[in-house]
Amino acid sequence: MSSQLHLPDIAPLSPLIDLGSDHIYNDNAVIARPNTSLALHAILWSREQDQKYPWTKEQNAANAVMHTFGAAVAEATRRDSSRDLKKDPVVVKGVQLVDGKVDLITFQLNTLNLTSEDSTKNIVWVEKVAACPLYKPKPFYEQLTELSHVNMDTWKKFVALLWNK
Repeated sequence: MSSQLHLPDIAPLSPLIDLGSDHIYNDNAVIARPNTSLALHAILWSREQDQKYPWTKEQNAANAVMHTFGAAVAEATRRDSSRDLKKDPVVVKGVQLVDGKVDLITFQLNTLNLTSEDSTKNIVWVEKVAACPLYKPKPFYEQLTELSHVNMDTWKKFVALLWNK
């Protein structure tokens, strides 16, 4: 019977070779500068338009608002939950690029209680939907290696949004 066989000594190896509790990851978050007070100012992202079911201009704007709102909530709850948003609101800018058009969003988070009857409300600023074409996109099967024309009015709005505190 195999239960009566004597196991050979494999010292210096441990009989629990792969069953140890060691790990190679960090239990704590590793950040570059933990002692400085960093704050989220803006988020920028690009979204590829679905060719079969493209989103409308309003759906793209709503997507940008929700991403920016989520970033503002993350910033408000990141440090501690004792922050008074009425006195010190969180302001986050969002820039979404879809098919050469830019959605510009500024979200001011004044409260985390969205169901309150209190008069404190959150404020969102949305540049007119589809009013910000940055460049004319090419069909997806062509490679866009250079931009022949950039709408400078949209570029100025983009820079003004990011420079404004």
